[in-house]
Amino acid sequence: MILPSGRKCGITEKEDHRLWHTVVMDCTVSVAEIQSAIGTTVTQVTLRNWSLQGQLQAMRSVACIQQIMPLPFAMKVVSSQSSLVGWSGDL
Repeated sequence: MILPSGRKCGITEKEDHRLWHTVVMDCTVSVAEIQSAIGTTVTQVTLRNWSLQGQLQAMRSVACIQQIMPLPFAMKVVSSQSSLVGWSGDL
């Protein structure tokens, strides 16, 4: 999708794969490092959507997801996933 400013919105399948690979290889990777690795802007919204779709949950532990998301949102994700992954809630 192209925004009125001419800027591309969303990521391609190839960029999506690179994003997945980057996060799988290093769960402590920052958003800036992800952007550098795939060569495009990745927003917190993209990472949030990945998490909600279960793509990050399947790849990484809850602690890793918290590192790439703002804490209030990460805690919502953690609480919604706790029954799914058998997590006790202790950090």
